[in-house]
Amino acid sequence: MDILKQKLLDLFYLVEDHPKLHGIVPCQSNIKSCHNIASTFCANHMCKICCQDGVHRLPCIIHDKYEEFLRYKTRSVYMFEETNQFDRSRTLRLHCRKLVRKHDLEKAFEGVAIDWDQLKIYYHSTAHRIEYLYLVCESQEIALKILEDKHIYCLRLGTKCYFNL
Repeated sequence: MDILKQKLLDLFYLVEDHPKLHGIVPCQSNIKSCHNIASTFCANHMCKICCQDGVHRLPCIIHDKYEEFLRYKTRSVYMFEETNQFDRSRTLRLHCRKLVRKHDLEKAFEGVAIDWDQLKIYYHSTAHRIEYLYLVCESQEIALKILEDKHIYCLRLGTKCYFNL
């Protein structure tokens, strides 16, 4: 009976700590043989020592200073936007606090002239989340109208959103 109580208690704490859990993998260092463990939040899947010793590596959120990681993240977004060659006058960059499905987006922006075939999603693999949704409007006037009424669209989506043109 004591073992069953302990297993139930462990299960309770596992559920309680779920948002704090992350994957653990063996260190994936390619410069030396390392037997330490690494977090999956590290973009390079390396332990702290190997990650900081590595020259050719991606900045990661847990082993680098926040400013360095933020610079890398901003540069990645800029490269994504340049690669896709968005028309800046009619493309909206949308950042939502929670995951939003395409169906929910279409319902929230129903009646607005948005080209849904040109919808682009920027997923940042290091941050492990969808960072931005790019909505291409048919004209600049429509994009400006959405910016003016952004609070209405946030209410329709049911989350806090940030719009940029």
